[in-house]
Amino acid sequence: MEPLKIRSIDHLKSILSLVSSAEFEFVLGDNFLSRKLMSLEDDGKFYVLNYIDDTEQVLTAEELTDVNVTLIGTAIGSNIFYLVNVTEINDEDIHLVEGVDLTDFL
Repeated sequence: MEPLKIRSIDHLKSILSLVSSAEFEFVLGDNFLSRKLMSLEDDGKFYVLNYIDDTEQVLTAEELTDVNVTLIGTAIGSNIFYLVNVTEINDEDIHLVEGVDLTDFL
């Protein structure tokens, strides 16, 4: 399955609202691959596990767009932030996001 480009924070949130967690990645420059495990917390914040250094963050949507906090917003704005894997779908009956079947990413 080809990775799914994430177009906005709202798009990211709509995907994460349907899954337990998902893996995303982006490449900056020539060789900098950043891969992250993300989930949506009950309070609407985003949990982020940064695989590169095993750090964890819990961020608001506003913090996701702050380059001083994370490069996720920059990657989304640059059209280089991709869904690559879904760990588990919360509800087997609801697994479509804008026509994309998330079961293809399991």
